[in-house]
Amino acid sequence: MSWKIQRAYWIWKVKRERGLFLLALGLGAIFALLYYIHTTGFWAATKNPPEFVSGTLVKIWQPSVTEVPTYVTLLKVKMDDGSHVQLKGTSKLIVDCSIGDNVEILKYTNENDTSYFRIGPRACLDAT
Repeated sequence: MSWKIQRAYWIWKVKRERGLFLLALGLGAIFALLYYIHTTGFWAATKNPPEFVSGTLVKIWQPSVTEVPTYVTLLKVKMDDGSHVQLKGTSKLIVDCSIGDNVEILKYTNENDTSYFRIGPRACLDAT
């Protein structure tokens, strides 16, 4: 075989292997993304979207360092239906909140009708 044919074969072989590598890399990235979406509960959130509820802030306190990290503040909120919910919030979310403020809360319900609560994107609605 002449060197030109050998070189052409080598170039074809390298390009084919590089193409297969890129194809495998792309498929791996797609499967990694699908796995991430599956593990974060994205599909559950689309089936049961959160409901915005509100309540009145009753108590704010900083727990001991052994319970939670130092940047977490605990809140106790009296819901509009009369029940009480205890939430964890980061200090930057609730920096303007004070006792008696109206608090926006996201209520998530799973397939077992168990409710989970999180502080909404605008934590205190009537903060000054």
